[in-house]
Amino acid sequence: MSLTQLRVISSATLLASPTRVADLVTAAKNNGYEALALTDVNVVYNLVPFYHAAIQAGIKPLLGMQLALPDDNVVLIAENLTGYQQLQKISSAVQFDHLTLAELPEFTGLAVITTERGQMYHAFAAGDGNAAANAVQQLAAKQPASINIGVPGVQPNADLLAFAQLHDWTPVALGDVREIAADDDETRRVLAAIAQDVRLTQVAEDATDYTLPNCDLVTGVLQAAGLAPALAGNAALTARCSVALTVQAPELPAFPVPAGATTVQYLTQLAQTGLAAKFDGAVPDDYQQRLRYELQVIEQMGFADYFLIVQDVIKAANAQGIMTGPGRGSAAGSLVAYSLGITAVDPLEYGLLFERFLNPNRGQMPDIDIDVQDDRRGEVLEYIQQRYGRGHTAQIMATSTFGPRRAVRDVAKVLGMASYAIDALAPEIPGAASSIAAALQQNQRLRDMVRDDQQVAHVLRVAAKVVGLPRTITTHAAGIVLSAPPMLDVVALQRSGVGIGIQTQVTKEYVEQLGLLKIDVLGLRNLGMLVRMQAFVRQQFAADFDLARIPLDDQPTLALFAAGKTTGVFQFESRPMRSVLRKVHPLSFEDVVATAALYRPGPMQYIDEFAARMHGRQPVTYLTPLLAPILASTYGIIVYQEQVMQVASSVGGMSLAAADDLRRAMSKKKQSVIDAGRAEFVAGAQKRGVSAADAETIYGDIENFAGYGFNRSHAVAYGMLAFWLAYIKQHYPAAFFAVQLNDSLGNKAKTQVFVNEAKQAGVTILPPDINLSTSGYRLVKGQIQVGLSAIKGVRRDLINAIVAGRANREPVQSVQEFLLRLDPKMRTTDAIMPLVLAGAFDHVAVNRAELAADLQKIIEGVKFAGANATGMDIALAITKSAVPPLSNSELDAQTAAQLGFYVHGHPVTRFAILNGFFNIGPLASGRSGDVLVVLTDMHVIMTKKGTKMAFLTVQDESATGEVTLFPQQYLQSGALQTGTVYLMRVRPDRNSTNDEPRMIAESVRPASAVVATLPALLFLNLGMKTDVNMKKEVLRVLMRNHGSTRVYVTSGGKSVLLDRRYAVNASADVLGILRTMIGENAVAIRKPAIE
Repeated sequence: MSLTQLRVISSATLLASPTRVADLVTAAKNNGYEALALTDVNVVYNLVPFYHAAIQAGIKPLLGMQLALPDDNVVLIAENLTGYQQLQKISSAVQFDHLTLAELPEFTGLAVITTERGQMYHAFAAGDGNAAANAVQQLAAKQPASINIGVPGVQPNADLLAFAQLHDWTPVALGDVREIAADDDETRRVLAAIAQDVRLTQVAEDATDYTLPNCDLVTGVLQAAGLAPALAGNAALTARCSVALTVQAPELPAFPVPAGATTVQYLTQLAQTGLAAKFDGAVPDDYQQRLRYELQVIEQMGFADYFLIVQDVIKAANAQGIMTGPGRGSAAGSLVAYSLGITAVDPLEYGLLFERFLNPNRGQMPDIDIDVQDDRRGEVLEYIQQRYGRGHTAQIMATSTFGPRRAVRDVAKVLGMASYAIDALAPEIPGAASSIAAALQQNQRLRDMVRDDQQVAHVLRVAAKVVGLPRTITTHAAGIVLSAPPMLDVVALQRSGVGIGIQTQVTKEYVEQLGLLKIDVLGLRNLGMLVRMQAFVRQQFAADFDLARIPLDDQPTLALFAAGKTTGVFQFESRPMRSVLRKVHPLSFEDVVATAALYRPGPMQYIDEFAARMHGRQPVTYLTPLLAPILASTYGIIVYQEQVMQVASSVGGMSLAAADDLRRAMSKKKQSVIDAGRAEFVAGAQKRGVSAADAETIYGDIENFAGYGFNRSHAVAYGMLAFWLAYIKQHYPAAFFAVQLNDSLGNKAKTQVFVNEAKQAGVTILPPDINLSTSGYRLVKGQIQVGLSAIKGVRRDLINAIVAGRANREPVQSVQEFLLRLDPKMRTTDAIMPLVLAGAFDHVAVNRAELAADLQKIIEGVKFAGANATGMDIALAITKSAVPPLSNSELDAQTAAQLGFYVHGHPVTRFAILNGFFNIGPLASGRSGDVLVVLTDMHVIMTKKGTKMAFLTVQDESATGEVTLFPQQYLQSGALQTGTVYLMRVRPDRNSTNDEPRMIAESVRPASAVVATLPALLFLNLGMKTDVNMKKEVLRVLMRNHGSTRVYVTSGGKSVLLDRRYAVNASADVLGILRTMIGENAVAIRKPAIE
């Protein structure tokens, strides 16, 4: 008689067990179990993966749950499929706060097992047999398939056996498994401490052994303890349980269609009408033929409802003014999707393949993912729920697992490691490490810490076991599922804190196996940004502007891509990608799309060759002319998955469906399929005039590229999004940067980058204004007005009050008037001073320094003024402080301190002359070399050796960063002053990031002192309107008289230090020639000055 463990929890009982399902099944097999239950507490998260893992291992799975309620505790095991469905409903009810037996659904089809933590056992242990029997009768009232009295542990329990026999209830042996092996005990207790947010020493000790014992061993112990009846009951229950979970085809909700029409007929009607509208009624024959083919496949595969459901969601979103994306994934390869408005990409124009999206050979439900603007995704989900019913829709559960760094922090805390030690240890875990073992392999310093510190070694040893375990339950970022039958008949549900508030109790990997239709509705930030940019453009620049009409061959936009000026452009904003763009120098939209597809591990190796072929530095050749029409757009290089399919079809003679099967086999390294495909391909190629040797070479090429070829449908759709953003950046920069700045509120690094780029694009930045600024950045006659939310230290409620207080009122004329309008609770110096220092009152108070000095007096004056007092009355009653006004540079620095960036220019630009003498790079690059920065803050400390060192906060136009000045360099740097511009030679600190450069200074010199050491220059002023021929003549003179004096030229209002190759021999004769050419006063030799 073999025992089945009937009470087993896994990591799905959050922070209560370190047991993973796969490990549990393996351990059960190794310990001789023929059957095993999984009974997590109040949830059924792991039942589906447990079922499949157990079946694969040859173990009978029993699907159950521990029902832990305030008034009882029992184990429920599904004896049949009805019981399994009831189990899901019971778990769902508990998750929606139905916490008493009376509130729960019936226990139909379920075996109920009492436990030592339930009412029955408590009453029985207290000697009250009648109360114990009544507790069981309450369970029996829920109509379970069987009542079973759990006999816990392995100790003799004759009284409990007699109690069960007296009432004709079956006793069953009941273990309590929470761990796989004995050394899991500490991990389990650590998880408990993390859950309780206490030290491990504060977790109550428990002498119970929760490990999974050997089956034969524990069976023998139970028999020896006189528990044979409980073993028999255990075996009988195991034998009765029979639940088969089969993979179900999705059962879609029927889409409502007009009376008398089928879904296929209605889909055909909508598709034909939509396609005709795109061609003004004159649909080309090839489009009609493609549409008929796609509709035929969709009908054969039974997916008409799916297309109707998705197009309905898109249509409803657009009707509410919610922007949807041009396409996502392979759906852009469908002409039906294009005709229905699901996608905005013409698949025939871009050579996209329907079979990549919907392969008739596979019969799988296609994925049509929907991108919507992120700030309105909730409305789309609500529409879906209203359309198909609350009982037929749900979002999808996800889990947030312990990553290595999070695990180290949590484990270290509960093990009692000091917080400073945790802060030192956690950053040593590389962000890219997927495990503690990988972290140790990647970081020698971490290995040294383990060797030298037993506590660190202990922390990492435990953390290694915790990594990958679920920490919290979250919601899948995109997925929503629909079901034709009531959702609760298919899957257990629970609350979700986002979206429609309901989500499944299984993750995305299993929802489709259960017969649910999954649709991904992804909130895309860039779509929301495009909506806001389009609104700005229409308001201030072009009232009829339409994203859909942006020409994808716009040359200025292509020039922006070629120059790598794509900060803030979707997919192209990273520094490495911008570098690749400058290298590739794309000439067309196709080139832009291909560049994004190539910039991935694997195909990156072909970027140089791609660029060389594009620009004619390398020839484009084909083994057969059949390849030319397929690979022409990518200069003979296979970039896309669709190209692999087209080569297999056009050269090898395969159908596109078979070609897609081959592509998938190649990407998954299915060698038997690849080998079989090779023979078919070579034979087909030979029929088309290709030699066997060339066919073998071509097949090898597509096998090589299939592993990392990119989905062209997705690349074109997302390339379109990127091009729209780039077009607005190029043609309407004020609209582009206003939206980007609003989206970057609170991100100092991004804000500084966008402000700098906006200025370079000729956009004027207006400082905050108490009468004009809104909460965020806004456009005022093509200029960007800084919003009040950009000011450091200003409360949100104060901002709301300021903006709301302007309604139907004239602008305030004084600070006093402003304060009179304000709620008295907000009239504090701390609340108002940030506005003053940021310059928000500069238009109503001429002397900002005086206002800052008198602010407290003004606030007190307003406080004690009468109800009918005016701003003028209060102003006259206050004696102003005699404070001299700040200089413009001081005002700019003060504003910058509040905003994080300079509104008017930047202090470092006054020293631009230094760029001609030093290889000065942007601070944001994070690279070794010279930087020109203004010192904004400084923290000096004393080292253990009694020497001083400093931590500096510095800024240039590209970024704000931290610079460490070690004692020797600190001593050499002299007296540092905030507000001063310095030329620093730096190298990156190991903790430096793109957003937060952290550097180590090798030298620090005041920029003004460096300028003073520069040699005299030859200054030439060519005037505002310089004749091109005169310019050429001047350059010829310089070239003919090469020397050592650098030349500084002013022309057309711009000044530039010419390259060293134009340095001149500044003799009297040369100067005379130049004065004759451009004027006596336009030529001078002098030392450069600070601008």
